[in-house]
Amino acid sequence: MAPATRLCLLPLRPITSAARGTARVAATTNVATRSIHTIPAQSAKVVPVYGTGPPPEPPQPSAEFAAEIVPVLTDGSLLPRPQAPGTREVVQGWILSLSAFELAALERATLAGKSLLAAARLVAEWSEEGAQAAVPVSVQGGEGGGRERFGVEEAARAVSLEVEWQTKKWGEVEDTHDVEKEDLRRQLGSAVLLVSGTGNGTGPKSD
Repeated sequence: MAPATRLCLLPLRPITSAARGTARVAATTNVATRSIHTIPAQSAKVVPVYGTGPPPEPPQPSAEFAAEIVPVLTDGSLLPRPQAPGTREVVQGWILSLSAFELAALERATLAGKSLLAAARLVAEWSEEGAQAAVPVSVQGGEGGGRERFGVEEAARAVSLEVEWQTKKWGEVEDTHDVEKEDLRRQLGSAVLLVSGTGNGTGPKSD
């Protein structure tokens, strides 16, 4: 839970043509930068660290969150900023509430994707036990909810943004990037299997 291990998003700055030499290069680079900045931010919005304490005061943008996890870098910052007091305890309390299978799935997904946030969201999305039950109804979606599912593919993309950006720009290394890509999905998929498929819980239903 140290700041550097939580949520680190590169501050988004406009890239001018003067900085890159040509307007075309600037526009292309700015699009790529926006993608790298906004996608992890969107993925981090629905993190299943809910219901483990009272809503913070003053109320945060989403009252469903028991704690707010903020980016550790601000525009022009050199040192990471700490999370709000109590955030670590909230996350720790949620982790301690997990069952053995949920905890094993969380560990596997975290080690595979190097992201506790993405792993926690994946486990809560598919768990048929307490982790999924902690997610608010408005976040769960369900019948008529219309919310996109956060599955293996979404989790893999969220934790591989930099690699994907680099390979699109410079190309893949044969028998390295392609193998790692599939191995990541295999490991995230095994985490989903650990917490779903029994039919005994209230996890997300298939369409």
